[in-house]
Parts: sequence; structure tokens; C-alpha cells
Amino acid sequence: MPDPRASSASIEDLVRDIVATARRAADDVRREVEGEAARRAAKVRLDAEEAAERTLREAHAEADTLLQEAHARAAAFAAHRTARIAALTDGLIARAEALEGRLDQAAGLRAALDELVGALEAAARAATAEAARPAR
Repeated sequence: MPDPRASSASIEDLVRDIVATARRAADDVRREVEGEAARRAAKVRLDAEEAAERTLREAHAEADTLLQEAHARAAAFAAHRTARIAALTDGLIARAEALEGRLDQAAGLRAALDELVGALEAAARAATAEAARPAR
């Protein structure tokens, strides 16, 4: 009859071998799971970084577009204002030149009126002097 202690020892050894094999298998599975989790985490991080870079590029492109549009609007506004100021300046110059011409005419007219007043005063003095002479 087999010795129960020997068979108990061999069962114990067998159980130890099974437990050791299970632990090794569990360690292998754990390492595999950890490796896969690390790979997935790295991929998620890489995907997130790429998405962030893409979003940043898109934001820069949008900002550049908005800046160009604002610059174009400002340039158009400035051009319009410059044209308006030039037109107003041209109108002011034309009016000033016309006023200068009128002032020149007024000065000539004043000289002519002064001359006429002088002639009338002389005529009045001559008429007064003639009226003061006795009749003959």
C-alpha cells in the first residue's frame, strides 16, 4: 500500500507546481495587460497631442484670416476717408480761390467807388463855387 505521506507530499508538490505555474501565468497576464494599457495610454496621449496641435493650427489659421480681413477693412476705411478728405480739400481750395477772385474784384470796385466819390466831391465843390459867384 502506498505511503499516505508520500502521496500527500507528491500532491503538495503538485499543488505547489500548479500554484507556481498559475502565479507565473498571472504575472505574464499582468505584464501583458500593463504593457497593453501603457501602449493604449501612449496612443491616447499621442492622439490627444495631435488633436491639440491640429486645433492650434486651425486657431492660428482662423486668427490670421480674421487679422487679414480686419486689415483689409481698415485699409478700405482709410482709403475712403482719405478720398473724402481730398475731395473736401479740393472743394475748400476752389472756394478759397473763388473768394480771392471776388476780393480782388471788390478791391477794384472799391477803388472805382473811391474815384467816383472823389469826382463827385470835386463836382460838388465846383458847383458850390460856381453857385457862390455873382451872376453877370
